[in-house]
Amino acid sequence: NYVEQVDTLLLDECRGDPDETLTEAEFLITVLKARDIVDDETLKAIRHQFLHLTRPDGGRDWDTRSMPELNARVVFKQLVKSQRVKQRPEHKAQASTDGHGTGE
Repeated sequence: NYVEQVDTLLLDECRGDPDETLTEAEFLITVLKARDIVDDETLKAIRHQFLHLTRPDGGRDWDTRSMPELNARVVFKQLVKSQRVKQRPEHKAQASTDGHGTGE
């Protein structure tokens, strides 16, 4: 029962920072490690893969204020990089929402 252990979990996570929070992801990792379901080496490999997925440009386009996240922009960049999606040249007219070109 983690209700009785929540103070210890948060104290372990905050390491002296009174404004620290415990996210769901951090809680899940703590529980999985405490129950010996996952080890540090596996978590490191998963984190490395996630960082690779979310920073396909090697970090050049990385805002250090934000946490890595997988979103449509990142997935699209990966699809273009792997040539699974082809972009139209910029000089081509973009289709409007009704399916017709812009008339340029």
